[in-house]
Formats: sequence, structure tokens, C-alpha cells
Amino acid sequence: MTVYLNGKFLPLDDARISVLDRGFIYGDGVYELIPVYHRQPYRLPQHLARLQRSLDGIRLANPHTEAQWGAIIHELIARQPFEQQGVYFQVTRGVAAVTAVDERWLHCDSKTISLVANVLARQFAAEHDAVETVLFRDGYLTEASASNVLIVRQSRIIAPPKDNHILPGITYDATLELAREGGLPFEVRPVTKEEAFAADEMWLSSSTKEVLAVTTLDGRAFAGGRPGALFRRMHALFQESKPRARNAA
Repeated sequence: MTVYLNGKFLPLDDARISVLDRGFIYGDGVYELIPVYHRQPYRLPQHLARLQRSLDGIRLANPHTEAQWGAIIHELIARQPFEQQGVYFQVTRGVAAVTAVDERWLHCDSKTISLVANVLARQFAAEHDAVETVLFRDGYLTEASASNVLIVRQSRIIAPPKDNHILPGITYDATLELAREGGLPFEVRPVTKEEAFAADEMWLSSSTKEVLAVTTLDGRAFAGGRPGALFRRMHALFQESKPRARNAA
């Protein structure tokens, strides 16, 4: 496997990071994960835009232009033997920085590598034989440990608004765009905990999960224990939206 580190393409075993790197010591950096279908990065401009927002959120300069990122990512894809891939990368502040008041708990919209709270939530899910932990703040649905969460009420998709309490997911955006293009009613507004538990459907969305129906919640069957009709329609739209192989008809 080939990695890109500080301007060089290297075999994975040869990649070395300084123990003084702020990302290693303080979790001072941001990251992205881009799914790759048939060697084509999925929604690359949107991922790079989110990267820029995250970098701006922690006041870290972007080391590359969008064109440079695109070239690096495509070169990494070309150097791997797989048709379906995932490109994961981190940008850290390196070995020197200034300090400031820690506001990361109020800035969940920045995709930083300080993920202890998320890791604990994900571990909580694992300990309960679950895929995810759905999170609520002050009685309102926010997101899950590594996913955005959407619900369906009365044949309408409802998504919590993107604010500083949730990460602005690329797949979240894709889901709403596909809903618009497919004529599926949706709205973006706050969702109470009671409304979430009473929903007809609940979905998780992320770069790795794509769109996934929740069929069990807190150990009990949810929404009949099977994916709903609107989810099946969204799943089909999502699969149709993926980049096709270059030699496809």
C-alpha cells in the first residue's frame, strides 16, 4: 500500500511521523475520508470543501489547492490495486503552534482528529452489540458517533440542521440532493427526541455506511424491524448516483 506523507509517495512501512507532531500529541488537526467507486472519488469537491471548512474552524492553513489535492488523491488511487477504495487523510499543525482556549466540544462541525468523545460513543455501541450510538443534546437529535442521522415522518424525510453541534456530512448533503432530484419530500429542522423515537424510519448516513436503515433501537425492533419504503427508494437513488466504471456502456 502507498501513502502520501509530507510531499512524498511512500510504501506504508516507510512512512514516519515525528513524535512532536501536534496531531500525534494533541489531536491538533483535521481529517477526511473519501469513498472511491471504480477508481473515481465520490463527490470530491464536496469533501475538499468540508476539509477547508474544518481547517478554517481550527485556523490551520490548507497546505494544497483543490487542484493539488485532486492530483494527490488521484495518484494515490492509481497506485493501489483496488477498484473500490477509501482515501483517508489527515492535515495536522505539524511540530509548532500557538495555544488558545479549547472550544472543540462546541465545534462538532469541524472534522478534527480529536475524537475521544466519538470513540467513547462508538465503544458504547460496540458494548451493546449495536452498529452506532445515536446522540441527543438538550432533548434534540444531533448525530451519531460516526454518522449523520435522518428520520422519516409521514412519508417526509427530516434532517437536523447543520450547525456547530453536528458534522456537515458529505453523504448527508448527497442524501438531500438525491431526495430533491428524486422528488422525495424533505425538510431540514430540529428533531426532538420524542419525535425521533416515534419516527416511521430512521437512517444513518456516512461515507462508509452510505445510507443505512435503523431497524433496532435500544435493543427493540424499530419501525417494524425492517427497512422502510422510503429508505429503499433512497438506497436505489444512492446506488444510481455512484460513479460508473469507465468502460461501462
